[in-house]
Amino acid sequence: MFRHLPKEVFGNLQAKLFPAYFATQVVAGGLAAAGAVGGWGGKGGSANGALAAAAAGALNLVLLEPLTTAAMYERRAAATAGGPAAAAANKRFGMLHGLSSAANLAGLVGMVVHLVAVAGEL
Repeated sequence: MFRHLPKEVFGNLQAKLFPAYFATQVVAGGLAAAGAVGGWGGKGGSANGALAAAAAGALNLVLLEPLTTAAMYERRAAATAGGPAAAAANKRFGMLHGLSSAANLAGLVGMVVHLVAVAGEL
């Protein structure tokens, strides 16, 4: 999508999709952790990995995604003005986007830990 949509359209699309994506991470991680704790698949490290994935999704859903999306819109507005305001907006967006990406990666690693632990019990 990034290569085939105009930049603004891509950003607007992500602003609509990401809350649902992060909510899915929270629910899936929570269900996987509940299953591990309840004895329906995995245990120990499995539950920890799933909980880490749910926590990373929650961090993105509640804090980082709204801040990043707001920074994206501020960046657009500042780009028309140019100058130091545009540079500051770019820096803020880049920092928040990086934090959100890191949390997303942590969620992925948590689910991989969970899946490896579950697979090890088969």
